[in-house]
Amino acid sequence: MAVSPGFAIKHVRPFGDGYEAYCNDGMIDLLAGLRFSYSDIVQIFALWRNVSQADPHGQSDQFVAAAREVAMARWSELYPTNESTLMFLTANQLAALSEAGENAGPNRQVVWNYGAELAICVTINHDTGAYHIRWDARGCVAGTDSSGNINHFERLI
Repeated sequence: MAVSPGFAIKHVRPFGDGYEAYCNDGMIDLLAGLRFSYSDIVQIFALWRNVSQADPHGQSDQFVAAAREVAMARWSELYPTNESTLMFLTANQLAALSEAGENAGPNRQVVWNYGAELAICVTINHDTGAYHIRWDARGCVAGTDSSGNINHFERLI
């Protein structure tokens, strides 16, 4: 996959059938490497499954809560940024994002346009805690690392 583990943890969560593609042995290994216990991982996957099956319009609060949780963990464990954006992706969208990274190559900017609207994207503001739901995002602008993996989020498109 041409999406770095760090990018996946900070900016992607599964939606619909994306759960099966996202929550795999590689993600288990990644979370275990971050010192999560097996029982923590089981609980995290259960939460991700619940959100991935929720209705974005009728249950947007679940997506906002997930984005807020990621933002708070990111800012406390890694470093503060002005905003934190989470894209909820299906299996096809995740594969397309990965392919965009592979096609871009190392140390490049990637403009990933899926060609259809993503179900929901949520951005949390660091200073105010306010959220913004983006219903019409079609992808994102990102950067790749020296191995050609998407590792830096710039903005939604």
